[in-house]
Amino acid sequence: LKNQIVSLGIDPDKIYVIPNGVDEIFFDPHKYDSKATRKHYGVEPESLVIGFVGSFVGWHNLQLLIKSFSVIVEEANLSLWLVGQGAQKNYLQNLCLQLGVADKVNWTGQVPHNEVPAIINAFDLCVIPGANDYRSPIKLFEYMAMGKCVLAPDYEPIRSVIKHEYNGFVFQPSKKEDMAIWLNRLIRNKNLRDLTGKNARDTILEKYLWRYNAEKVVDIYNSIVTA
Repeated sequence: LKNQIVSLGIDPDKIYVIPNGVDEIFFDPHKYDSKATRKHYGVEPESLVIGFVGSFVGWHNLQLLIKSFSVIVEEANLSLWLVGQGAQKNYLQNLCLQLGVADKVNWTGQVPHNEVPAIINAFDLCVIPGANDYRSPIKLFEYMAMGKCVLAPDYEPIRSVIKHEYNGFVFQPSKKEDMAIWLNRLIRNKNLRDLTGKNARDTILEKYLWRYNAEKVVDIYNSIVTA
């Protein structure tokens, strides 16, 4: 977006880009009991849970996640959690039936925001199936703050936060085969998930808190009024 604005003749020094952030106190993995959450939603404790939180709309590309999940579902005791609501729910449920994975998908429905951290905490692997060149997904920061391994599409706003194979993983956008390869690798390697999840939370605590964003805005303001 900054590049587009600059192309219109605006001085780039007048444009500041600040990614989204998160409340690290609310999104704190130590506050929530993953076993209790899984029990509440009827998921076996030993299941490996792949999760998504958000609206069921086209730009989230949930069909890609479901299709990729169908490729790897026989590889382990897997469960896919789709948390939210939206216009595509019926289409996505029918897709699950067509692909033979309906019994492996848990539809929680829309949940209050104060329950979101507990649900994310019950995931083993968090996925962002779709994004674009100008979106800074809040769910990325919430997943990472909960110390979760994240798989997301390779767009610039995401790559500005995720260092591939250090604090998360990226796949080629809209490429089912590439997503499936990374899902398969990650479900087989708990140590890798745990390490990148720890690095993800550390990254958030260091750089991406809402209070940091507030401080940046104040610093920008002060630099302008004192110029």
